[in-house]
Amino acid sequence: MAINIYSLTDENNQTAYYAVVKIQIKRQKLISSRYFESDKATARQWAKSEETRLKLENGGKVSNIEKVTYARHTALQQNSSAKAFNDLFKIMGGRKPQPQGATA
Repeated sequence: MAINIYSLTDENNQTAYYAVVKIQIKRQKLISSRYFESDKATARQWAKSEETRLKLENGGKVSNIEKVTYARHTALQQNSSAKAFNDLFKIMGGRKPQPQGATA
């Protein structure tokens, strides 16, 4: 099992992170990765959660504490996604609908 967090800095000194999760379950190597423009803590939290998800989906051993932490993190992500969608819906609600399709 390995979790690696790489930091990437652009010419404007803005830092992004690339999280890579590598695990092996029953001689099967699994790799998952994701890019983050937020902070390193968010990348690490995702990596731990992703490691648990891979274990659960592929028959690996997962402690009860890991299961609870994963369930909590998943619920927070869903709540965050729902809030973002609701905010976008409110913003779009005040706009006039645009015609769809090609115009001549």
